Amino acid sequence: MALTQRLIPSLARASALYRPLVSSNLCRGVGLRYASSESKKPQPSIDVKTIGVPMDLYIQPVPSHIPPFYKNPKLASVSLWRRFVAFIKNTVFIAQFRMKSKISPRFVEWRNLALETYVDTNHAFASQKLDLVQDRLSLWVHEALKSRLASIPRGTKMSWKLIKFNSTPKIVSIQPLLLPGKPLTDIQIVYRIESRQRIARIAPGEKEPHVVESDVVDYAAFSFDASKTPSRVFFAGTLFESPITAPVPAPNDSASAMMTSMKVKGDIFRQPPPTAVPSTN
Repeated sequence: MALTQRLIPSLARASALYRPLVSSNLCRGVGLRYASSESKKPQPSIDVKTIGVPMDLYIQPVPSHIPPFYKNPKLASVSLWRRFVAFIKNTVFIAQFRMKSKISPRFVEWRNLALETYVDTNHAFASQKLDLVQDRLSLWVHEALKSRLASIPRGTKMSWKLIKFNSTPKIVSIQPLLLPGKPLTDIQIVYRIESRQRIARIAPGEKEPHVVESDVVDYAAFSFDASKTPSRVFFAGTLFESPITAPVPAPNDSASAMMTSMKVKGDIFRQPPPTAVPSTN
């Protein structure tokens, strides 16, 4: 609660900076937003570390979750259109970031930083040593992981191992972040990360650990401060793949809605909602 109360004034200012990108039929109803540079007077700065995932995003289903055109032409057409709009949106947002920040996108660097942070966060949580990655976690992810560790029975030991990445991580969403009191140098990217992982857990009194090895799909969001080289990176939160029948989330820029979104999505180990496509196989 203290974290929420401390950030309400800052997020109220930040939410006021979001404006519709365009109002054409192409983008109407698909939630296209961007950080506007309009500001009339100096404002206290907000560090990107305090920003989680501030809004609901439509996460395009993978092809295997979309019915073939001959079986359901309506859903197949909707999926194709949404994929096209997502491509246009990401392209425009990257152009906007390049133009307003004067910074060339460093996609390879950002991806490598994101993957390193993803792996290190899982290791740190399993070893119950969040301080090892605290400087790379958003406040929302750090608070959520602390709460989860506090709920684990005392004496429980865990280990986590990345077996392999099943595919090259893919960019799902790109969002420039213009925060009050500073120029545009921050950007948030959602990656689809497919991997095979092994988790072992042994509780007090047990002789053998419980080991689970599975394929995992995470839609992980990372915020980057590109004014530094290499960029500062923060694990902002996670999302879930949207069902093909789900509507595109309506934009909501109120401070309270942003707070709720960042708190929920900051809990990166939460279970998917009933309407979401499962993220593990």
